[in-house]
Amino acid sequence: MINYLLNQLESLRVATRRLFYAKGATLMMFIIIGITMCLPMSALLLLENVKQASSQIEYQAEVSVFLIDEYTKEELIEFEKFLKEQPIINKSNFEKKEEAWLKLQKKLAFDGKTLIEKNPLPDSFYLSLSTLDQNEINFLTKEIQNFSIIQDILIDSAWVNKLNSILNLIQLIVNFLGLLLLIVLAVIIGNTIRLQTLSNKDEIEVSKLIGASNAFIRRPFLYTGFFYGLGGALVSTAIIKLMVYVFNLYAYAIERILGFNVILNDLQMTHYFLMTISCIAIGWIASFFSSTRSLYKLKNNS
Repeated sequence: MINYLLNQLESLRVATRRLFYAKGATLMMFIIIGITMCLPMSALLLLENVKQASSQIEYQAEVSVFLIDEYTKEELIEFEKFLKEQPIINKSNFEKKEEAWLKLQKKLAFDGKTLIEKNPLPDSFYLSLSTLDQNEINFLTKEIQNFSIIQDILIDSAWVNKLNSILNLIQLIVNFLGLLLLIVLAVIIGNTIRLQTLSNKDEIEVSKLIGASNAFIRRPFLYTGFFYGLGGALVSTAIIKLMVYVFNLYAYAIERILGFNVILNDLQMTHYFLMTISCIAIGWIASFFSSTRSLYKLKNNS
């Protein structure tokens, strides 16, 4: 166990020494990885903000329930009690047909008495739901239709479903872009590790002469890939947070133009954690395969 820890510390020391001696190249790798990861993270940032904004308006989609012309007070009370017991109904608003008729006349700027003798609008309920699940909405409408005072039901959520479909498509594109850029990172890190093995060819051959195993020689390169991934993730995190800070700092100018406040919410810590883990994993795996392949080639050439 002690020997294992000593070997790990020695490999870590060798890796940090190589990174320190090539400070310029190391910094450049951090920046390249950080900017590469910043692209899908920026798209994810915008997507998450659009989702948060849409979540604030999606529940404004209403189910309009129109009542028959004549019904008893007891039937109305029974229906109102039913609505209060439904967990997916956030808000229920009852509107008399007289109120709806006055609002319509005011909105269209005309006098209904001169055009129409009788109010054509029915009494109605406007229900704000807490879900967009089509099965739950269908079940609720079927239950509502069982009441004898119901004339018609209108569900105003099609536009919300279209919005969610668009957001899901964007999410798929972001995931695909992230996957492609992770492959690019693997190629960049792997190629850098391969060049390092070639530049340290003499050191590797001397290590083999004194009995060092391939695992021992490979380990410093694995730590190098680990640090590349970690450094790139930190750079990407700093860029994203700086982007959010600068945008919100000058948001007042956008507010004056658009007339409402625009705030860019930062990503959750879970997103940054997963990005860091992904960068480290890609760096480690790419370093492993690249160093293994390089050692194999050096063995065949010697």
